Formats: sequence, structure tokens, C-alpha cells
Amino acid sequence: MSFETNYWSEIYAGRLIDGTFNASKHADYIKSIFALSEFPIRKIIDIGFGKGKILEQVAKKLHPDHIIALDTSKLMVETLKKKTWIGKYNIAIAHTKFEEFNTDYLEKYPLDLAIANSVFQYIEDVDFSLKKLASIARFSYFSVPTKNDYLRMENELNFKDKYAASRTKTFYLEILNKYFTRVSFNVLESKIVREHSYFTAELYRG
Repeated sequence: MSFETNYWSEIYAGRLIDGTFNASKHADYIKSIFALSEFPIRKIIDIGFGKGKILEQVAKKLHPDHIIALDTSKLMVETLKKKTWIGKYNIAIAHTKFEEFNTDYLEKYPLDLAIANSVFQYIEDVDFSLKKLASIARFSYFSVPTKNDYLRMENELNFKDKYAASRTKTFYLEILNKYFTRVSFNVLESKIVREHSYFTAELYRG
């Protein structure tokens, strides 16, 4: 689907959207959880960066050596390219779907962290894309609203997202568990990119 003017005005207008108003807190959490595990984040990719708020805060707080930023919205890509903060970083920005993005090089030389915050509800082939995600990064900062999340948001906030696929928790977990281990809130460890695990506490590995 195309994420252009209508989507951004309908979804974001007058709303506090996760990943925008609280982007700094997301970045603080990412920084602290990986500092605690002593895993350095040097190379990152943001899949569907949207308004670019989390990406900006992660860049400023983690100072990665390399950043890749993808989005399907030409409007958001052009907006990000005009931001002054990107000039301080080695960043490649691409207008593309993640499903169509060539990851051959990244599968050979994986990244440290992929950010996929509220993106997969807009992706058709979830299995293909999650396997691809697990193939290019050691860890993923991942969130996706489930069917029950959307029902709660509709009841409590009168919020509907007509652009998103409403899928069950079971649907996502069945696929996630094939390619990832859940090691903390929003943090997934790839089962494909395998090295020494920095999250070893058995209680939190699921």
C-alpha cells in the first residue's frame, strides 16, 4: 500500500502516536538494555521509519557508525532527507518496501540492530519478511499491534487504522518463534544470525 498524505493526516492528526511523542524514551530504553548486556550497537537499520522520531533519538543517543533508513512513503523519505540532524551521521536513506529491499550484502555482514516499530501490520507476507529481518540483524527492536490491541484502542481511544491488518497474537508468535528468541520487552534475538548470546537469563528467553 502507499503511505502518502492521507495516511499521515488520518492516523497522526491530533493523536499521541507511540514512537513519536515518546521516541526519546524508546531510545533511552534501547541504549540502556544493550549497555546492560554489554552489546555495542554500531550498525542499525530502521524499517519503516515514518516520522523518523525514534531513528533520530537512537542516532543521537547511540551514535552508530552506520545507519540504513527505509520507508515506503516518498513523502517521509523526502522529509527525512531535509532534516539537519542526518548530516552528522553515515546514513543511507531508501524509498522502498522492506520486502523488495536487496539484503544480500547484509545477510553476509549482518547489522547489530533492526528497528521495526509498528510496521508489520502493514506487511502482507509476514513470514517472508520476519525471516528476512532475522537474516540481516543480530537483534530487532520490534513491536506490532495485535487484533486485541486494536480492539482496545478502538474502545478506549476511538482509534481505528483502516490501513492495517488486524492479526492475532497467536499468528505473530507462531512466526516470530521460528526466527527469533524474545529476550526482553520489544527485543528479539535472531535465531539465524548466531553468535554468543548477550541475553543469557533463561527466565526471560521465550
